[in-house]
Amino acid sequence: MRTTCHAVILPLAVLALIPPAAFASEHVVCPTEIQQASLKLTNTPAQWTPYVASPIYLHAAAAAAGPPETLAQLRPDRSTYADGKPSWKVTYNLEGHFPRGKWLECSYGTFNQIVLSKRLPDTTTSCTITYRKGEHAGEHALKIACR
Repeated sequence: MRTTCHAVILPLAVLALIPPAAFASEHVVCPTEIQQASLKLTNTPAQWTPYVASPIYLHAAAAAAGPPETLAQLRPDRSTYADGKPSWKVTYNLEGHFPRGKWLECSYGTFNQIVLSKRLPDTTTSCTITYRKGEHAGEHALKIACR
């Protein structure tokens, strides 16, 4: 009986030594759209007038092993799709050393034509992105939790 008690108490004692921040989840929020006023076409062919009719909506997010110009988007370590469910999840393992930093990329447009990137804290060990279909064509509503 005494061995059983130690087996239960020891893990709880070890958990008590870990700061609460180690278990905290940081919710990263991608902007839901890029407004038309932010989109400017330059160097268009002569005699053509550019016009941007609507915003470009959030379509995807991914973890990356460096800033956007490095094109270092990571492949998810786990994907969860449930038949008949309107949502799905992808998880990225970010443990280890990332010499160019850990980044989150938010992609806009049905084919991810525009990307906004944000550097994550070096202490981040994982990110899980939950997708749901959005209101507009090609749009997804995302919930991003990084630890």
